Amino acid sequence: MGARYEISGPAAWQNLLGSKWSRWNGGGHPGDPESAHARITNGIVLPDVTPKFRLAADDVFFCIGSCFARNLEEHLIYRRLPVLSRSVPFGDRTARPNGAVNKYAPASILNELRWALAEQPFPEASLIEEDGAWRDLHLAARAPALPLAQVRERRAQVRRYFERVRDASVLIVTLGLVETWYDAHADVMLNAAPTPGMTRRFPGRFRLVVTDYTENVTILREIYDVVNRFARRSVRIVVSVSPVPMSETFTGRDVVIANAYSKSTLRAAAEDSARAYANVDYYPSYEAITVSNRSLTYNAGDDLHVLDAAVQLVAAHFLQSYGAGGDVQHPEFVELDYLYANPDVHQAVVDQQFPSGYDHWLAHGRTEGRPLRAADRALEVERLVGP
Repeated sequence: MGARYEISGPAAWQNLLGSKWSRWNGGGHPGDPESAHARITNGIVLPDVTPKFRLAADDVFFCIGSCFARNLEEHLIYRRLPVLSRSVPFGDRTARPNGAVNKYAPASILNELRWALAEQPFPEASLIEEDGAWRDLHLAARAPALPLAQVRERRAQVRRYFERVRDASVLIVTLGLVETWYDAHADVMLNAAPTPGMTRRFPGRFRLVVTDYTENVTILREIYDVVNRFARRSVRIVVSVSPVPMSETFTGRDVVIANAYSKSTLRAAAEDSARAYANVDYYPSYEAITVSNRSLTYNAGDDLHVLDAAVQLVAAHFLQSYGAGGDVQHPEFVELDYLYANPDVHQAVVDQQFPSGYDHWLAHGRTEGRPLRAADRALEVERLVGP
């Protein structure tokens, strides 16, 4: 797969001796503040990055992938950067408005890009009837079942949503899982798991596929090729791995082991697949969160969701590393808190009257004295954002 690369002996020693980041314990200087040990001890580790390309304040972003893509979107918006993936016309009225378009496995990301950019036909045979309504398992599991006509219209809206990738100058891809469900009837990989009832109703139709390193490198390269063919000629792609662990595994293994396999496979595939592309780069958001002091990065209530304060540091490091910079003018603002505290604003965002709660707050909420945080804060918001 072209993953192997070699460095001459003298150059390898120069790499070690010439970099202050190369040693875990600082070599002969165990107190070196740049060592990995010192950075972990001091808090959140923001790894040294040498970008292939630069970003700018006038770049236009589209984020695709797992729920961590939604985290990053919010912190791009706080810096007033244009984010085309933020607004979706069939939004979730209870959580992140665009959570239904989360894409967890590389195969499901590739599917949507093929259907939207390469205009390959959507496999309607993969839609599943359930109690008089129809499920689209290419969306997130929480996307509701609807009458067939509405499901088809929503699917057209999804295609138009992902068509916005054509207009982005920066595509951020966050990879989540290697466990993927295959629909043999429609011959397509799914984004969400079929229900137990579906697997019983359609014997032999669904099976779990645990994709390996080689498969994921191939899929990621296909993603880059589709984007490079149909998006802007100047598009740059940043690929990363979501630090959010698997909430469950269908393999029967300990979820800790299954998660380690999933993330390590995607982590290796992400960097290796990007190596041959001048406009594709790997960014270590996964390392920044998972190697750091866990009490500073994960919600202690579930050890699953990444704290908003940690995402803020990672987003700032990402933008500064790539030259885009940008300050957060109102660090007191948190999107999900504001939406939960103001249900009418949440509905307005779902109805696409505003791209985000932050846009509403800047335009109206501040002068109206809108609360930034509800007194009866929901447990779901507590988990997603942090205390």
